[in-house]
Amino acid sequence: ESKDYKNYYDEISSKYDSYVPQNKEFTRLINSFCRNYISKNAKILDLGAGTGIISQALAKENYENLTLIDISPKSLDIAREKIKNKKYEYIAADVLTHNNKKRYDIIITSMFLDYFKKECLKKVIIFIKKHLKKDGYYLCIDRHLPEYLPNYFFQLKKEKLILKTPEGEFLYYFFVGKKV
Repeated sequence: ESKDYKNYYDEISSKYDSYVPQNKEFTRLINSFCRNYISKNAKILDLGAGTGIISQALAKENYENLTLIDISPKSLDIAREKIKNKKYEYIAADVLTHNNKKRYDIIITSMFLDYFKKECLKKVIIFIKKHLKKDGYYLCIDRHLPEYLPNYFFQLKKEKLILKTPEGEFLYYFFVGKKV
């Protein structure tokens, strides 16, 4: 299943940004949060980073320690080209099997959780919690949120958003949680 996603995103990576104009709104929300709560030298993980839409916006805000993880190497190549920051780390990996030992001040996922079946989704949430530092933040923008998310993170915000996409208007959730 992961291999199917890798192949799919490798294939569409060059056109991906045009498929998700709603990501501009996502970057606005994420940047607003980061400006208020995150220092410029915070360790940030963009999980499921794709072509780096979110990371590119963070790079423009001069965040220094950014790691992008995505299953698609071709998507990460596009992100690397767009961002042009040699200090950032780009990791092509499947989150379900990746053995990353680093801890982050903030982990961001955007349109990421919906890809996982119920049995794998908890593993992803555990991965996120495990890789956050104490008092670290988890920012999530997705079409659906697991009902148990507040069991893993202290919920600071859960906002509903109606966003326009090429397919029509859809409901998204913006969740901000804190590891305690």
